[in-house]
Amino acid sequence: MLGLIRIVFVITAAALLVGGYAASQWAFFAGQASDYASRVDSRPVSLLATLLLVGALALRLLGREPKEPA
Repeated sequence: MLGLIRIVFVITAAALLVGGYAASQWAFFAGQASDYASRVDSRPVSLLATLLLVGALALRLLGREPKEPA
């Protein structure tokens, strides 16, 4: 079950990264880069980035099995 949660998390994070990159490129070529930058520099975006970081750390630490001595 934890493996499925990790896969969904990675797919979601990758989709957000690809979507953000595509949106920034679209804004650049449309000549609206400064407007896009001001919209991205907002509290919801920073909270989402923090949530992704904390989630990644939690999934990394969650369910780690101790190594058995050789």
